[in-house]
Amino acid sequence: MVEHARLRLHAVEGAHAAAIYAPNLAETLAALREDSAAFRQDIAIIKQDSAAFRQDIAIIKQDIATVKEDMAVMKGDIATVKEDMAVMKGDMAVIKEEHVALQKSITDLNLAMSINNAMIANLHIKSENGVSQPKCEPLQKTVVGHDMTKIEKVTSSNDRIGLNALDPAAPIGALPPQFDPGVTNYSRGALARAMYFYNDTFGIVAQDGLAARREKFIKFLSRI
Repeated sequence: MVEHARLRLHAVEGAHAAAIYAPNLAETLAALREDSAAFRQDIAIIKQDSAAFRQDIAIIKQDIATVKEDMAVMKGDIATVKEDMAVMKGDMAVIKEEHVALQKSITDLNLAMSINNAMIANLHIKSENGVSQPKCEPLQKTVVGHDMTKIEKVTSSNDRIGLNALDPAAPIGALPPQFDPGVTNYSRGALARAMYFYNDTFGIVAQDGLAARREKFIKFLSRI
């Protein structure tokens, strides 16, 4: 009897405790169910974000691939530009060469025209000198520059006193300064100066005496 009473007492106490804690347990279970639902929603959102992230990664990979392709095209374009620039440099070099050649051609043409004009003018002067000799008027210069080496072969050092190979030559068409028409009175030095001016030895050779030198200069001034 006593044992039975004890069991009944424990049962009553258990029922009483369950009655006390039951409401809290129900609330806890409800909160857990809400948390579980919220957790499942968070998981779903995370999955959605993960899918979006993977899509973004795929887009980024595509963009990187496109950039690489664009860079490859740009490298090709740069190589083409470099080749074009090399061709242009070559063309420019050719143009410069052609320009230099053209300038030389123009210079040569102008020189040829100046020589031709001087020779035409000299025809008239020679014609008059042929009548007035031994007095003669000077001819226009028709040979470019002056060649001291050529003059040295037919003159002595005394003949060349005052001549300087470094002095600038007279231009084509020029007349000798302070020309003396009395050629028969010319000294060897005067004839050497005439050679230097005209860049011509007038057919004179080293063995020629003064009279022969004068005669050959007169022929230079008057013979057509």
